[in-house]
Amino acid sequence: MAGSQEYREPRQIRSDEDSEGDAGDEVLRRMENLGLHEAEEVREPTADRTESAETTPEQPSQRTEEDRMRTLMQALLGNFARNIAQQVENQGQKLSEKIEETKEQSKKLAAEIKEQSRKSEEQGQNLAAEIKEQSRKSEEQSRKTEEQMQKLAEKIDDQTKVFNEKFEQFQQSMLPEVVVKCDELRGEIAEQVATCTQLIEERHAEVGARIDSISTEIEKKDEENKARFGQIQNEVQEVRGKVTEISADTKRQVEEQVIRKLEEQERKIQELREIAESKVDGGGACRGGNINVPASLRFSGHPNENPNAFVKSLQSFFVLSNVREAHKTLLLHQALEGNAKAWLETLCPLPSSFDEFVVRFLDRYWGKEQQMNFRISLMSGYYRNSSGTMRDYAARKIAALKMCSPPVSDEEIICILTRHFPLSIQNLLRSVDVKDVEKFQVLLGNYDLAFENMNQTPKTTKSNINAMQVIQDTVVSSSKKGGSKNQGGSRQHRQDGGPRNKETASRELRGQGHDGEGAGGGRNVNSLQRARSRSPRVENGARNRTGPGNTPSSS
Repeated sequence: MAGSQEYREPRQIRSDEDSEGDAGDEVLRRMENLGLHEAEEVREPTADRTESAETTPEQPSQRTEEDRMRTLMQALLGNFARNIAQQVENQGQKLSEKIEETKEQSKKLAAEIKEQSRKSEEQGQNLAAEIKEQSRKSEEQSRKTEEQMQKLAEKIDDQTKVFNEKFEQFQQSMLPEVVVKCDELRGEIAEQVATCTQLIEERHAEVGARIDSISTEIEKKDEENKARFGQIQNEVQEVRGKVTEISADTKRQVEEQVIRKLEEQERKIQELREIAESKVDGGGACRGGNINVPASLRFSGHPNENPNAFVKSLQSFFVLSNVREAHKTLLLHQALEGNAKAWLETLCPLPSSFDEFVVRFLDRYWGKEQQMNFRISLMSGYYRNSSGTMRDYAARKIAALKMCSPPVSDEEIICILTRHFPLSIQNLLRSVDVKDVEKFQVLLGNYDLAFENMNQTPKTTKSNINAMQVIQDTVVSSSKKGGSKNQGGSRQHRQDGGPRNKETASRELRGQGHDGEGAGGGRNVNSLQRARSRSPRVENGARNRTGPGNTPSSS
């Protein structure tokens, strides 16, 4: 390629040299703009080479161009190296300054960290001192609290002793009043029992005499009916004998006459029987026009009355009095009174039979709402001294609850009736597991006898507490032997006073010790309960003797 360039046309070489010169001038101008020191040195060789190129056109243009380019490149590289060195030096200086600045910041940060550590240690020491001070204060407060509790316990003991002394004095002062009240009640009850017994005996004698007279009259009527029936049979035999003698034509007529006569005789016999029965009814005061419904069977519609019990009592009365079905509806106006009688008179049409009356009556007075109110009244009841013995009171309530529809279960009845008695009796009842109403009544009978014996002992706090324990032991022992009423210490009392005195004494005892509303009635047993609650030894002993292992489930 170099050889081919040597044989170029001179004109063409010239143009190339001019272009190279222009390029060199452009480079110099750029270098001048950059302020380089070698601008003069580069210009002089370039000018010399241009002159030499002009003077010596025969030199190869390639070599001149290479020299110029080499010189230019050397200048450029030198300038670039100086610039690079200057920049590296500047960057190194900046980096050194940055490192120094970083070292200063590190020293400051280390000093801050050290200061923070020192402050943290001081705060930890202060916090430990505060915790220690709080612990000391808490211990001191606990000690003061224990001292106050001890003083309070001592004060309570002192107050308890004072209360026990005052209570014992009060009990001793109330004892004469209770004894006087018991004597008064005993006399009143004895008079009432004697009066009732006399009335019952008189009524029993009258009923017995009336029954004897009715029996005699029935026997006479029976003999008359037998004689009349025998006469009729004889007449029938005579008629039959005559029938065999008559002809076949008249036989049918005679048979018809005989049948009519027999029917007439049977009708007369039936009338005689009805007359005899009506006379028996009249003699026994059971005829519809002469009957008098007892006052105890009257129903007025009062909320405390039991409609179901009234219906059953009325049915029993009709059966015992031998009242005919046609007369039962006539007696309803006597059995009902007040609002109930007004309700019966407003019925349209009136009941045609006693059964229809029962259905309409129960629908009016024994519906779901009435039964619910009746149950609520039984649940909220309370045993009082005028209710008789606890066993009799429970029997009446059980009979009433059994009449509900559907009947109340035995367990629910026991739960309801237990709440009717004072708290002391409730505790005794709950200490024995009883789930049958009959055994529940037997248990109440045992309590009646046990409290009766307790009433015969002197009334002091200590003796009453022991008596409560004796009652519990007596009931448990009697329950183990089958729930008999002849257990415990009541045997001697029954020998002395008999059944009537036993019931009277039980009522007197409940009048003074088990009635929450009588005058001074609830003081004795309530005081026993409070005294027993203050005696842990007696209470624990009672629980040990009536615990799960010793409580009879069949009491």
